[in-house]
Amino acid sequence: MANEFNVFSLATAMRDEHREVEMGLSDYLEHCKADPSCYATAAERMLSAIGEAETIDTSRDPRLSRIFMNRTVRIYPAFSDFYGMEETIEQIVGFFRHAAQGLEERKQILYLLGPVGGGKSSLGERLKALMEKEPIYALKAGREISPVFESPLGLFDPERMGPALEKQYGIPRRLLTGIASPWAIKRLEEFDGDLSRFSVVKLHPSRLRQIAIAKTEPGDDNNQDVSALT
Repeated sequence: MANEFNVFSLATAMRDEHREVEMGLSDYLEHCKADPSCYATAAERMLSAIGEAETIDTSRDPRLSRIFMNRTVRIYPAFSDFYGMEETIEQIVGFFRHAAQGLEERKQILYLLGPVGGGKSSLGERLKALMEKEPIYALKAGREISPVFESPLGLFDPERMGPALEKQYGIPRRLLTGIASPWAIKRLEEFDGDLSRFSVVKLHPSRLRQIAIAKTEPGDDNNQDVSALT
């Protein structure tokens, strides 16, 4: 009975942890002042989920020195069971690191290419699982959440509102794209430009519910191009 109780308690705790939390737009901005993760980009959230690497000097281990030729390797907690893929994982982490810095990678798609059985699908599944670890903050109007789960920061003009947001709430101006979805623009017109009528909801990405994580199948199994993604 004790184990059964623990299982149900764990399920309840997990449900409470992933419960949606709604707040006003002004409250969201106050949260941003105290917690930078509230406005973190997708790449920054992924780096947080991956965790810090452990550096291993293989020259000190006779077995590892033969495998890695005395090189220093970095092992990430989220990929600790992917043996022999250290270089590939380092490239993936580097992609997210550069994207988080606002470099060219933030506009690019991470594309895994390799032979059958090389671990591409396993890496993809692990990346999707890591996406579920960090919450996102999506724009909401009335009872409707943005269909693309867009950031509330898209509502703010970077030129005119950027300095005030950075000074008052500590939100870097580089994160203000000034690009809102057609859904958000339509709601803004309905609200007669009143931003206070928007709200923000804290969500956890979900593969099962397809929240901020989507899957697309190739149109032709023999020609798996990325045109559907781009």
